[in-house]
Amino acid sequence: MKLSGALRTLAVFEAAKGALVLLVGFDLLSLVHHDIQQAVEHLLAHTHLNPASRYPHIFIDLANQLTNTRLLLIAAGAGAYSLARFIEAMGSGVQGAGHNGLQPQAARFTCLLSFSNCMSVLPG
Repeated sequence: MKLSGALRTLAVFEAAKGALVLLVGFDLLSLVHHDIQQAVEHLLAHTHLNPASRYPHIFIDLANQLTNTRLLLIAAGAGAYSLARFIEAMGSGVQGAGHNGLQPQAARFTCLLSFSNCMSVLPG
């Protein structure tokens, strides 16, 4: 049985979101044991933003508070989020193909990772 166009689009979109977040997580891992302040200043210079203005200054202050442990935790969270997106994409694809055995597990896993109250949405 073929996937409908909407479910195929949803599955591709969820997989793309997972891949993008996974790439960002790996990029954050590359910043461990490096000068984050210098990376942020380079990014601000590349985007032609004034570091003394309000919002770029907030970005610089947040970068100063990042430690290696926090970077590792953020990267781990990005990995968990991308795993949830891949499971959701796979669940959408499997559901569209007529096999909805994985869909409840994908929904439960997604709800657990998002820390939302999804108990009323999940199938019994």
